[in-house]
Amino acid sequence: MNNYQSEIIPYSMFVNMDNYQKIITAIKTAKTPAVICHMRPDGDTLGSALALKAVMPNISVYCESVISSYYDILPDIKTVISAEIVPMAHDLLIAVDCGDSHRLGKNKKAFLKHRNTINIDHHGTNESFAALNFVRPKVSSTGELVFNLIKDMGFALNKDAAECLYIAVCTDTGNFTQSNTSPESYLMAAELIKFNIDVSYLNRKLYSEMPYNKVKLLAKVLDGLKLYTYGKISLTDLSLKTLNEYGCKSCDTEGFVEYAINTEGVLIGILLTEIARNSYKASLRSRPGVDVSRPAAYFNGGGHKQASGCIISGKIEDVIDKLVFECSKEI
Repeated sequence: MNNYQSEIIPYSMFVNMDNYQKIITAIKTAKTPAVICHMRPDGDTLGSALALKAVMPNISVYCESVISSYYDILPDIKTVISAEIVPMAHDLLIAVDCGDSHRLGKNKKAFLKHRNTINIDHHGTNESFAALNFVRPKVSSTGELVFNLIKDMGFALNKDAAECLYIAVCTDTGNFTQSNTSPESYLMAAELIKFNIDVSYLNRKLYSEMPYNKVKLLAKVLDGLKLYTYGKISLTDLSLKTLNEYGCKSCDTEGFVEYAINTEGVLIGILLTEIARNSYKASLRSRPGVDVSRPAAYFNGGGHKQASGCIISGKIEDVIDKLVFECSKEI
């Protein structure tokens, strides 16, 4: 057990205490709670969910999408239940990192019908779609909210929870490089590192190491990189045929878009990944001062100013033209 004084002021100092206390009570008294991760899960939704499970073993974690092996480093990742529909027998449903109810995927209908629901999120576009909502748009990650919630509920953090929360905040801030990184992000990371988590190992797994077939796929992605709008936008795309050729799934492209935005002179980087015939997942990244959440929202997607995404249908040439046109308005 680590004995130290927290340097972070609890969020209970800044929230509607009546609502916040109801959330705490609902979670602590639930007998069969379930946490739902969003479709096409990232480190924030998975890390937040599994951190709750690490301090409350009675919680079940669900995710309808295939989870990339990229996140195998998360403690208890194999306990995530790959169910398309969460059983209604759970007495509490908790959505984590879902900017809107659509991110719940096939569980949206069941979630909205359930009497006891909690929505924990940090997206500015959040619709407060649950019975109880803990939404704070100006924090780095949902993991940061869960970190404070765990402490305010009186649960002791442990090494597994610390690793999950570190991965949540690390991945959602682009390894502490994006504009949503705050002093609180670093203070939270400092507290988590005190649990002797192996930061070097986690960062290597998240940002450096990948299987050989993914290295070859990345080479293909980089070979197809093209510049638009006088070199201010870079874009590359992957077809289902190419993914199959390299023995990969769409979820295995995690992190590839960073190579697009890291191209010198580029303000917006885009990766288009075919997820079904003529349907593409667009991952958008931008430099500080350039907002890609607006073009993502135009295509019914969302996210953050520097990291957003959406789904666009159509022939690849048309999808590229439409997306580049909308993104060019931000430059």
